[in-house]
Amino acid sequence: MKININLLLLALILGASNFIIAQDVDKDNELIPTFPVGLRIGAHNDFFSNTSENDILGLKFTDRVTLIGGFDVEVLRKKRWIITTGFFIKNIGHRYEYTLTPELINISRSVSRNLTQSPYWTYHLPIEALYRINKNSKLPFFIKTGLEIQHYGYTKGRYENPILSVNNEVILSNNYEEHQSPFTFGINAGVAGDIYLKDYSKFRLALTGHYHFQKMDINRITSTNVNGFPDATSTHRWTGNYVNLSLTYFPREGFLDFLK
Repeated sequence: MKININLLLLALILGASNFIIAQDVDKDNELIPTFPVGLRIGAHNDFFSNTSENDILGLKFTDRVTLIGGFDVEVLRKKRWIITTGFFIKNIGHRYEYTLTPELINISRSVSRNLTQSPYWTYHLPIEALYRINKNSKLPFFIKTGLEIQHYGYTKGRYENPILSVNNEVILSNNYEEHQSPFTFGINAGVAGDIYLKDYSKFRLALTGHYHFQKMDINRITSTNVNGFPDATSTHRWTGNYVNLSLTYFPREGFLDFLK
């Protein structure tokens, strides 16, 4: 079942709000400091939307799960607040699938495809505020929100190309368009928790939902030479919305002292 990104973000915010009400927060309980830079890994789920003006095409782009890598930086720590920034990269390939029956294209068997397009590299700069909602300094729990700037290697303009030909006749063609800007933006909301180790280094586990302000790209698929359904169309958007589960390791404070 496809996840609705707006409902997920709302659930994260409401769940965290209920938790705040139930907690007795100790305002004087300082966070345990660590080295401010941590290494991040994670799993990233990107959402695609599909609109079939005519279901005969049976074509859809599928949501993708990819790995990410990067780092987080705690630029400010104040009792219940942490301000963070960072950087991570992602490599994603668009995957789509379709099936056409013999009656539609005058051949003896059905044509099914499950294809992955060339990968895209995206580069992410999140800027977030984390608010601690419990009083356990060794197991702090946070709600977080912020802005994320994204860059990816886009190709200016738009173009059309065939994606299926039979007997030298184009059956499906794609009119492709990218968002024409090197930088796009969105908002983040989520929850996070820190787990301190014996040496006072820590792991941060975070669940983040992201809503993107711009659609990253649009694929408009049109059929030709399809019996009874000329010019059937479907539209497929890379929304830029995602859900991310990440793990960041922050070394203990002063772990570079041996370099002095």
